[in-house]
Amino acid sequence: MPAEFKRRGHPDRLADSVASAAGSTLLKLDPNARFDIQVTVHFGPVHMRNGRGDVPISLKESPIVFICGQLGTSADRALYEQKVETSVREAFLSVGYNSGNTFDPNDIHVIKSFNNQSPNIAAGIDRKGAAHGAGDATISIAYASSQTSNHLNASHALALAVNQRLDAAFEYGSINGLQPDGKAQVEVGFCGRENHFPVGPKMASDVIVAAQHSQGADRNSFIKSIKDLVRSVNEVIVTPAGKRLNLIKNSTDIIIDGAGDFIIGGPVADTGVSGRMDSLYVSGATRTYGGGLLVGRDVTKTDVSCLLSARCIAIHLVNGLAKDAQVKITYAIGAPAPESVIITARGCKYSEQQLSSAICRTFDLSPDGMKKNLGLKAKDFASIARNGFIGVEANGSHRWETVDEEKVGILLRHLKRGLSIGVPSGPPRKLKVTR
Repeated sequence: MPAEFKRRGHPDRLADSVASAAGSTLLKLDPNARFDIQVTVHFGPVHMRNGRGDVPISLKESPIVFICGQLGTSADRALYEQKVETSVREAFLSVGYNSGNTFDPNDIHVIKSFNNQSPNIAAGIDRKGAAHGAGDATISIAYASSQTSNHLNASHALALAVNQRLDAAFEYGSINGLQPDGKAQVEVGFCGRENHFPVGPKMASDVIVAAQHSQGADRNSFIKSIKDLVRSVNEVIVTPAGKRLNLIKNSTDIIIDGAGDFIIGGPVADTGVSGRMDSLYVSGATRTYGGGLLVGRDVTKTDVSCLLSARCIAIHLVNGLAKDAQVKITYAIGAPAPESVIITARGCKYSEQQLSSAICRTFDLSPDGMKKNLGLKAKDFASIARNGFIGVEANGSHRWETVDEEKVGILLRHLKRGLSIGVPSGPPRKLKVTR
């Protein structure tokens, strides 16, 4: 089963980092702010012209960040726009871009265009005298697996770990010539599938790495160093009990920069757009991905709160109840509760109907409940900008990646009582299950 992930310096992930940093910057000024921020990072000339032939802006070839979106905030707009420019440049510096490998971040032209959150959307969220409604419609899907210690299937875990080690090697300068851009694609064989989940990881047949390098780097030495790094990933791909999966074998085909030199990278080589990484964050492209947008949005947007809540629930399910679990949560805009909560599980003695019913009684999936449980603050968005969303060790953030033992106890009590399928008080209004 193939999986893919990208490094911090990949243009799409860089755009996500800028969007997340922009959200963090706003929350520092206004902890109750709402935002939907979109980012494009690019290098090239800029020409603007309207239908009357007016040319308000024309730039020669330059590094450009276009950041736009909707804001609902009491923060001073001029102060925020000043601070967001600083956060853009810091995002480029933090992943290692400079005049030596792309351009000086101080040369970036930051083009900003923000308007106010629609009053119609705000009215759907802030319903007078009633619980808050959802800030957007969504179909959110997340999974968890007991195959690895970070609750990912083996393919996803391997792709993520290779990129994490490449980023660490660049940060600490342990591989001569390594630069910020790159990605990895892996192919892991499994014994089979059960209920659509891959079962019994065997080995990685292929690991394909694109790693940007500096001009003049010794190609043979560079390739050997990257191959050694890939093989070292066996140290960190372990089961929850700490047993190594040893996915990289002597027969694994490790391909480094198969197209030849990879010197020109980052936004100079490729335009980055925020939101294109979402399916990779959630599953490494190994599973079905829902809709909506995960990056650059505050927690009132159910794209964010539902997906992270679904991941949190799935992690609780694979903590002794199931081998693998997928959780799908759907919402209508303005609704105070989910339209449906759908569970698919493997290796569980309880039916999926029983699991769905018990989950809805254990986890508050109302917009207010998810916001409280996730507790997303400015520091969380800053950490997301650096580390991503899923499979990340919780260290003062990423609460959805942790197991709440009290919640586990409550969930077990509901399951043991054998509650019938139905609609609990509060969420959700409809309950659906699939097999």
